[in-house]
Amino acid sequence: MKVLTLIAALTLSTSIQAEESKSGDMCESVEGLARTIMTQRQKGASLLKMMKLSEIAVSRLLIKKAFEESRYNTKSIQDRIINEFANNWYAACLSNEAKDK
Repeated sequence: MKVLTLIAALTLSTSIQAEESKSGDMCESVEGLARTIMTQRQKGASLLKMMKLSEIAVSRLLIKKAFEESRYNTKSIQDRIINEFANNWYAACLSNEAKDK
C-alpha cells in the first residue's frame, strides 16, 4: 500500500505543470506532493525506491529535501514535521509565484 501511495504522489508531480497552466493551483499541487513525500519519509520509505519512482525534477528535489530531515517515531512529531514541510514548500511556491508576476 505504501508503494501505491508513493506512485500516486509521484504521478501527481507529472501533472504539476499542466495544473499550473489550467487552474493556477500549482502551489496546492506542490503542497500535496510535499506532504505525501514527507509522510512516506516518516513511514520509513526508502530513498532509493522513491528516487527510482520519480522522473520529475520537482519531486526529486522534494524527496532529497525530505531525506535531509530526521525520521521520528512519535506520531505527533511526525505529524508536525509533515505539516511544517508541506507548509514551507507551499509558502515557497507562493513567494515564487508572487515574484513571477
